Amino acid sequence: MATSEWVLILMPIIWLCVETLMGRQNFLRKIALKWLLLLVASLIFSYFWVSRLSDMLGGRWTWGEVIYYAWLLSAFFSVLQIFKIVLDGVLKKFIRWPTHEVSRRIIQKVIYYVILFVSAIPFFLAMTSIHRVKIGDGHTPKTAWGFEYEDVSLKTSDGLHIKGWFVPAASDKAVIIAHGLSANKSNFLGTVEMWHELGLNVLIFDFRGHGMSEGHTVTFGYEERRDIMAAAEYLLKEKKFTSDKIIGYGVSFGGAAMIQAAKEMPIFHKLIIDSSFANLGDMADMIVDGEVIIPSFCRKAFKEIGLFFVRLDLGFDIREKSPENAIGGIAGTPILLIHGKGDPMINWRQTERLFERAKDPKQVVFLETQGHFGTPNDPAYRDIIRTFIENK
Repeated sequence: MATSEWVLILMPIIWLCVETLMGRQNFLRKIALKWLLLLVASLIFSYFWVSRLSDMLGGRWTWGEVIYYAWLLSAFFSVLQIFKIVLDGVLKKFIRWPTHEVSRRIIQKVIYYVILFVSAIPFFLAMTSIHRVKIGDGHTPKTAWGFEYEDVSLKTSDGLHIKGWFVPAASDKAVIIAHGLSANKSNFLGTVEMWHELGLNVLIFDFRGHGMSEGHTVTFGYEERRDIMAAAEYLLKEKKFTSDKIIGYGVSFGGAAMIQAAKEMPIFHKLIIDSSFANLGDMADMIVDGEVIIPSFCRKAFKEIGLFFVRLDLGFDIREKSPENAIGGIAGTPILLIHGKGDPMINWRQTERLFERAKDPKQVVFLETQGHFGTPNDPAYRDIIRTFIENK
C-alpha cells in the first residue's frame, strides 16, 4: 500500500483526536453523532457506487471494497475539516480590516468560502482520480471462451502483488496485454480471444489499484510500468520466452504504462499502443471540463490546484511523466499506434502527438471507429494487428 494511502486511512482518526481535544460541553455525544452520520452516509454512497460500477463493468464487488471506499470518503472529509479549521484561524489572525467587527466578519466569511470552494472541488477530483474502487473479475478465460489458463501472481519492484492469467498457445511468441483505467483483466477477455486467435500465448493482469491486484492508487501509467516489467520478467524467467518473441499491447491507460515500461526495460520485440493519451495535462483539462459545477472562467485554475494535490499525494508531477515525454526514449523497437477518430474520451490527436515523438520504425493507423477503444470492433483491426506482428 502506498504511503499516501496510509496517510488517508489515518486521517479520520487524526481528525477525531483533533475534535476530541477541541471539544467542550457535550462534545462526546456531538462527535459520536457527527461521525456516525458521516460513516453511514459514506457507506451508503460507497455501496451504491461500487455496485453500480460493478454492473457497468460486468464484474463483482466485495464488502471489503465497499468499506474501504467508505472509509476513504471519510478521509477526504476529514482533510477538508482540518483545512477549514486552519483556514478559519489564518483569516481571523491576518484579516484585521475593517475595524468594524460585523463588516470584518463578513469579509472573513466571504474569503473563507471562496477559498474553500476553489480548494475543495479540485481536492476531491484529484483524490478520486488517483484513489479508485476496484472491481473483481466477472469471467475467466475458461468461462468466457473455454480457454485453459494459469493463475499468475507477480511481484513488482516496489513490493506489490499483481494478479494475472497466462493463456497458453502452441507458439514461441507471447503478448502482454495492458488494460485500461478502472477496468480489470476480465473486461479485456475480448482482446485475449483476439490474440489467442492470432496464435500467441497471452499474459494479462490487473494493474495495481485494479481488479484483484494490491493497492488503490493509480499514477496514470508511470508507476504501473513496474507491473508490466514484472509481467515481462515472468515471461523471461518462468516461461523462458526470449525478448525477440515478446510483444507489448497496451490500451488507453495501459498504453501509457506500456510506453513507460518499454523505455525503462527495452525487451519488447514490438509494441502496439491503442487509444492512448499523450499528455496528462490535457487529460486533466478533460476531467475539469466535464464538471458542470466549475465555471468556465476558472477551470484552468481548478486544474492547476487539482494537479498540485495530485503531486502532493504522489510525490511527483504527473505531467512530467506523460507518455509523449517517454516514447522518444524507445529506440529500435517497431511501434504501431492505433486510434479511432470517433473516440469521445481521448481525442485521436493525442496519438498523433505520440507518433510525432516516437522514433523509427513506427506506424500509425487512424480508423473511423466510434467510442473509446472501439477499434477492435472495426473489421480491419485484426488484419492490421496480424500484418504488423508478422511483418519482418
